[in-house]
Formats: sequence, structure tokens, C-alpha cells
Amino acid sequence: MRALLLPVRHERAQLVIDELAGRMRACARLVPLANRIGYVRRLRDLELAGGFIPELAFGVQSARLRRREDAARHAHAADAEARQDAAAMTPEARARGRAALDRIQAMFGMTGRVASGAAALGHTGVAHPAAAA
Repeated sequence: MRALLLPVRHERAQLVIDELAGRMRACARLVPLANRIGYVRRLRDLELAGGFIPELAFGVQSARLRRREDAARHAHAADAEARQDAAAMTPEARARGRAALDRIQAMFGMTGRVASGAAALGHTGVAHPAAAA
């Protein structure tokens, strides 16, 4: 397919490919495009003769641009989250978190470090006092 589009300027060749993609999507619901090479050849010939008018290509390009922008936003958000996670692991951030936890424990009359896991929740390993009897 690349060889078919060599005589066409790059920007216009991309329009031809996008027109093919749009046509394949549109036809997939009705009747599949039987001969993609022939379709591209005809679009190329129209382009070289100055008669190619894109019908679906701009919609395909818009969708591609939206996907790129969404991916960039997602990557930016993931980078920001990674930076935030890294900042939270610094000794200073850990000390601030420990101090905040100590203040909360003091508010509720707890002293010292609270045990983690089931013991912190008051679970002793026995399902119910009646079950132990």
C-alpha cells in the first residue's frame, strides 16, 4: 500500500489512508470493503488528478487526535501521582504522617503505637465469645 501512495504528498497520503479507515469502519456495519487496495488506488488516482475530496478522513483524524490527547492527559496524571507517591515516601513526609497519627491517637486517649492488623481492630482470633465456650 505504501508503494501506491509514494507519488502523493505525505499529508494528502495520510488523508487517503484515513479515508480508507473511515470507509472500512462505515462499511463494516453494512457490507465489508471488498478490495482495499483497489479503493486506495482509486483515491490516489483522484488525488493525483485533483479530484479527491475527503468525506470520512477528517473524522478519523479527529478521533486519533482525541485519543492522543487522552493518552497525554493520562500519562500526565500518572506522572503526577508517581511524583506525589515518591514525595510521600521521604523521611520528612513520613515524620509528618507519624506526627498526625500521634495527634489523632492522643485525641482518642490512645497512647503509644497501635498494633496493626486484626489486633488493632480488637480481634483476638476467636470468632465470637460464645463460640469459645
